[in-house]
Amino acid sequence: MKLWLKPFFNISLAFLTVASGACTTSNDGYESPVDLSSKPEAVKRKFKTLTLKNQLDVMLISDPDVKQSAAALNVAVGFGEDPDGQAGMAHFLEHMLFLGTKKFPDEGEYSRYIASHQGYNNAYTTFENTNYFFTINHRGFDGALDRFSQFFIAPLFTPKFVEREKNAVNNEFEKNKQNDSWRVYELAKLDIRKDHPASKFGTGNNETLKSITRDDLMAWHKKYYSANNMTLALISSASLDEMEGMARKYFSLVENHKTPEVKYSDKVLDESRKLSIYHVKPVKDHKQLAISFNLPPQSQNYKNKAHDLMASLIGSEHPGGLAQKLKANGWVTDLFGGAYDQSHQFELSVTLHLTDKGARDYQKVLDEVFAYLNFIKDQGIPKGLFYEKKALAETYYVYPRFEEGGNYVAQMAAAMQKFGSDDLLKKMYLYEEFSPAAFEALFPFLKPKYAQIFFSQQDFKPDSKEPIYGTEFKVENLSKDRVAKLESMKSSKFTYPSANPYIPENLELISDTMAKPEQVLNKNGVNIWFQGDTAIGLPRGHIRGRLIYDQPSQSARSYVTNQIYSKIISQNFASWSEQLQLAGINLGVYPSYAGINFELDGFSDKLPRAMADFLEKLKGLEIPSQTFKDQKDAYVKDLRNAAFESAYQQAIKKLRSEMNRYTPYVPDHLNEAEKITLADVKAYHQKFVQKIAVQAVAYGNLRKDDVVTSFAKLGSSSSANTQFLDKAYINPARAKKKPVSMNTKDNNDAWTAVRFVGQRDPKNEAFSRILTTLISDKYFNDLRTHQQLGYVVAAFPYQDPINVGVQFLIQSSNYPSKELSKRTETWLKGERNRLAKISDKEYTQIQQGLLARLTKPFKTSEEFAGQIFSETFIMDRVGYRQQLIDAVAALDAKTFKAMVKEAMAPKATEVSVFVNKPKSRS
Repeated sequence: MKLWLKPFFNISLAFLTVASGACTTSNDGYESPVDLSSKPEAVKRKFKTLTLKNQLDVMLISDPDVKQSAAALNVAVGFGEDPDGQAGMAHFLEHMLFLGTKKFPDEGEYSRYIASHQGYNNAYTTFENTNYFFTINHRGFDGALDRFSQFFIAPLFTPKFVEREKNAVNNEFEKNKQNDSWRVYELAKLDIRKDHPASKFGTGNNETLKSITRDDLMAWHKKYYSANNMTLALISSASLDEMEGMARKYFSLVENHKTPEVKYSDKVLDESRKLSIYHVKPVKDHKQLAISFNLPPQSQNYKNKAHDLMASLIGSEHPGGLAQKLKANGWVTDLFGGAYDQSHQFELSVTLHLTDKGARDYQKVLDEVFAYLNFIKDQGIPKGLFYEKKALAETYYVYPRFEEGGNYVAQMAAAMQKFGSDDLLKKMYLYEEFSPAAFEALFPFLKPKYAQIFFSQQDFKPDSKEPIYGTEFKVENLSKDRVAKLESMKSSKFTYPSANPYIPENLELISDTMAKPEQVLNKNGVNIWFQGDTAIGLPRGHIRGRLIYDQPSQSARSYVTNQIYSKIISQNFASWSEQLQLAGINLGVYPSYAGINFELDGFSDKLPRAMADFLEKLKGLEIPSQTFKDQKDAYVKDLRNAAFESAYQQAIKKLRSEMNRYTPYVPDHLNEAEKITLADVKAYHQKFVQKIAVQAVAYGNLRKDDVVTSFAKLGSSSSANTQFLDKAYINPARAKKKPVSMNTKDNNDAWTAVRFVGQRDPKNEAFSRILTTLISDKYFNDLRTHQQLGYVVAAFPYQDPINVGVQFLIQSSNYPSKELSKRTETWLKGERNRLAKISDKEYTQIQQGLLARLTKPFKTSEEFAGQIFSETFIMDRVGYRQQLIDAVAALDAKTFKAMVKEAMAPKATEVSVFVNKPKSRS
């Protein structure tokens, strides 16, 4: 459960964020590349909308291929309606609904039921919405809907939990206090009209919640949690008729109090405010310039999506765009354009991660931002951009990405509030109307008058403090002359994007299919496996691999050199990577202890070409001194800021380094990173491209010959040593790892530990998965809800290529890390006794639920490729997935209980990390 931060930073509004100028036919005679009324045989998903008698709107999605069922209910109310003096009411009530209802009074019943059927649940609160959702195995869907619906029919608001859960909300608040995004978000409210609800503090804490009583919660729930104020979305393998029956059975009982629609003024900013720059002192040492423009609502522009076109242009990495010019001048390392829409306002934003030079020249950076906006105003809407986005959106509409689960239906339920349920998918995704007028209607608002500007850096003297998070800041008022200069800034150096050669043209299915994966290339250090699609039936593909180089594993310095090298690759490929994305192909590049990992996913037509171009661009990579300096500086700052990350995140990273001898905890090696030179990285690159070995898997609507050809430009030989890969992960029983203790600058303590089951084989992994299913929800409920140890409490499966176990994790603002470990050990003693007496019926239910999830067929090329890669290259155990399924089916209750005694014994092998906050900080 969480309050959602307004996405002030780099969040994109639309389904697709495309910024390219090419199009199939850039005129009004444009013809769609697909028939929108057609439905490929492989797309089995069906939709139906209805309105219950109580005026609750429902969307039903039936798909026989979804792995699990899911539901989401959106209530059109958020913290904007919090009563005066009771900030956090909406968020607090969201928490309380999980703690028992009249029909199911046990406070852990709902979450326990979801977990027992291999599911998960969550919720979030925003300014104008509260959204609840869950995912569950199909067999448990009916029962979950019964329990879920009671949130909105008869919640208990049990008095003892009313007071106790205030601490949980406060813990969430404490968790966010060191988060710079939350701090700037709250600071931005100082510019908002004091009589506008958007100025409210939404999370809540002990101080703002203390006056809220059970009666207050009940009254607020009755006032706003009305059926006419709700939208429900369900997805399942069940038929539409079956789901309609469930919806009517369980949600028709939600009362309709005829709550009036909540409306807010779109006059958000205080008109008496002076145009200014807020200088903000961040917790982390970073330099960032964020500019947000407040515009009128844009939901009515769903046919032309002019706001999305604008966000695309602002954030584009294309040559001739704002990002590339600022990077070329050495002012920024990253730029993000974003959009945010709600009923009363719309925002366009640009967020720039500044270099030290950019921070010194922030006024010049600001000039360039407004010069680019004025360039867009002068040029108008690029027609080709609209038609290219239209073409790609329509291709996605006919050949959709496979989506399911709670997050998916949560998105649908929220969208229904905005667009209604009729033709929802078209309203969300399609570009139906080319409208220069709608685009130009945004121009008057892209001025300093409608802008909020935040400059985050450490190097200034603040003179004020924001009251909620204590953020230190100073306001720099802009003179009339400065504002006039920004409004009139011009530049002749900007251009619009050019044609995109990766736009898919051939969407036909290929007959080059295979019943199982085959090795299609194994020569000169290049090892490629391929399987033509036999299951999905869509023009999609996925290529996943790693470029292996043993140097990163040799020393901490080599490791951090590889990290910086990877950042340089990503930076140099930014414009090209965006070009791929705009054509429906996503590129990922990630550093690892073994070199560089990569993946390409999307429409299959141009996927082999993209793979070949990736390798060619890598071999010809140039490393300008400015790019090296900027990326090294950014990486060094990340290491310096690591101590300010959430304590639990630091704990997880440190534990990962304890388990992999080639993965150091990089903040410990700041001095090594500072010593690396441009010559070091250039030499590293030359050796890398000469010596790398390649392991890769391709799956999808692809031809074998095309896949083989795409790797042809690698070269004739490789001298990379791959034997070191087998020695990366430790055997904890032999290593005898001692507990690790480390300090943090976060305001929380944290503790994490892995309780090991044994080597990774099907039987041990089957046991660990069943065990975590049985204990994870109870661990959360007992230690978070009842003992109130902290906001972050979790137990989940641990696995690496050679080990399996159970990982425990707690972050607390109230208890030291040693106490978190002690409480867990005490809890495990009780669990050991409980599990020794578990009934065959309960065990079988968990076992069958896990089997149902494991045996559901894959539905994406990414899933197939990932499994083949894991079995072939990571585990060297082809067929492991089926072996695991067989092991789960074979593990009986008696054997499980015997394994519990050993795995949960007090002296069981464990690797643990204790993270301690400063003693002076509360």
